[in-house]
Amino acid sequence: MRIRSEGILCFASCLALAPSAFAAQLVVPRDFPTIQSAADAATSGSTILIQPGTYTEELVIDKSLSFKPLHSFGRGVTIRSPATLTPFAIDHLHDEREIVAIVRIGNAAHVSFTDLTIAGFTPCGPDVAGIIAVDGAALRLRNVRVTNIRPTSDCPVRQAHGNGVWIGLPPFIEMNGELGTAGSLDARNILVDRFSGDGILGVSFGEERTEIRIIESIVNGGPAVAGLIQAGVIVAGNTRAVVRENAIGPIHCTREDRCGPDLAEEFQGVAIGADSLTGADHVIANNFLFGTDIGIWPFGGLTGISRNVIATKLYGMLLQDADYATDHNIIVSGAAGIVAFATQTDMTVRSRKDLITPNVAEPTREIELFGFDATVVR
Repeated sequence: MRIRSEGILCFASCLALAPSAFAAQLVVPRDFPTIQSAADAATSGSTILIQPGTYTEELVIDKSLSFKPLHSFGRGVTIRSPATLTPFAIDHLHDEREIVAIVRIGNAAHVSFTDLTIAGFTPCGPDVAGIIAVDGAALRLRNVRVTNIRPTSDCPVRQAHGNGVWIGLPPFIEMNGELGTAGSLDARNILVDRFSGDGILGVSFGEERTEIRIIESIVNGGPAVAGLIQAGVIVAGNTRAVVRENAIGPIHCTREDRCGPDLAEEFQGVAIGADSLTGADHVIANNFLFGTDIGIWPFGGLTGISRNVIATKLYGMLLQDADYATDHNIIVSGAAGIVAFATQTDMTVRSRKDLITPNVAEPTREIELFGFDATVVR
């Protein structure tokens, strides 16, 4: 009898601990009318299950949670931008522009979204993110679409700013009294399309390193409407980038006053851009890059550029201001295949078994400015 009593007491004590010891599942709108109210009420580690429908709301998440449809056999869940969004940061470099997001994740939370859509249209004026992870937060996306992160057509071109997925902040953007921040992204089988700026942006210039991992996904700029300056994937600063087995394109640059082939004075559409990444553990491989001005444009060095198929209008790979080694890439169109672009230092590009087809006007080109030497060795 004593053993039975102790067992009953143990079972009762485990039940008493259940709310904190085990992750809960909350259903929207059965248990809570909005996704935000469910997130506010949930304990860290909980799963928010969402019934099919469109939810027009802004989400701010500061704890580790998972979000997925109630029915796993189909998506049917859309989180749509409201007409106004709450500013949370200021861009001091670009006219004190406000930063807003449909979904914002912070406070070092680990957050997962699965099988749903995050959609605009978005407000005219501020810089908008479809979903952003800052302040050390980690974002996991699986089978997610981020679409229409752009204002409606009646918004002036200079006030139309929208990035699909945004990780970290550069040092000229202030949030909570601090400049710059980091985050991380683990994305697989996602679709980012119809944005006005960058499809996926990952940055960090602080001590914490931003991690960007994009695999088997699609980044598509959408139709070539007037006023676009797009990039597919941009990674910069203290960031590690793994970008492989993706399709990126078409990516457009259509602003008549700012877009053109002049690398010094004009902008171009870029599928993958990388600026001064730290470390040598990056992977840019097995991607299909098409329908844009420039396929891959790194600054200051980038390792791991291999086995990409590139079909562009201007340059397949525009490699700038560092030594590079590339291998087994296939470049099928454009004005030049591999370009060494020296503006701040002497540089050499070593191309190993890269295939440049006869459709490319010049297999290689060396652009030298301010007395610096550029060399391509094949």
